[in-house]
Amino acid sequence: MRKRIISTIMISIMTLSLVGCGNSSDNSSADNSASVEESSAEGDVADRYSGTYINLDEMNIYLDGVKYTIGKSTMGEMLENGVNLASNNVEGFEGTIPANTEISSAYKIDADDAGTVLCSFGNNTDEEIPTTECTLRCVSFDIKHPKNADDNIIGFDFPLDITTDEFIENAGEPTENRVNGEGVETQGVRKTTTLKYEKVEGNKEYMEAMTFAEEGIESITLAIITR
Repeated sequence: MRKRIISTIMISIMTLSLVGCGNSSDNSSADNSASVEESSAEGDVADRYSGTYINLDEMNIYLDGVKYTIGKSTMGEMLENGVNLASNNVEGFEGTIPANTEISSAYKIDADDAGTVLCSFGNNTDEEIPTTECTLRCVSFDIKHPKNADDNIIGFDFPLDITTDEFIENAGEPTENRVNGEGVETQGVRKTTTLKYEKVEGNKEYMEAMTFAEEGIESITLAIITR
């Protein structure tokens, strides 16, 4: 089974003090089933927040009101819906990906003032498939202005302008609760808090991690990692 490291995403996540989109393979073809749902504006945004903020069995990102699910939604579905995926990868959008192989590095979505989303995809079946049929394995979102973030453009199953305590009150205690920059006296170093929720089933790790600053969440990673 081939395993690679998606260097672009790992560098991004290390910068954000998160452990996230690792690259490895998975023999589960069920993960490649389609999952895209359209939602309509503000009512649906409020509905997203009515339940628990963390569901490791269904980790979602919403792009322009359309829901994409980690491990289920495909690159092709995102492209058909007009998601502006940019790639410097050798794989690009053409050709095929061998069985149980992750695409070598991240695809990037620039959302103007909102921030940058990095996406990784993989073929988690036992057959070679077109690149566009690969499923979303990880997203990492670096948010520029949490207080002004528009959940209708890029959103999750939790609000972005929320405190650590509010998040834990809804989602429960995380697997890891880490304060970054505590005790550091260097000028310009901000104190942030990273919460990580994860579960392991067999050789799979399901993970959501987010870093909180004073104004709200400033970075998010959702991932399925095969060990």
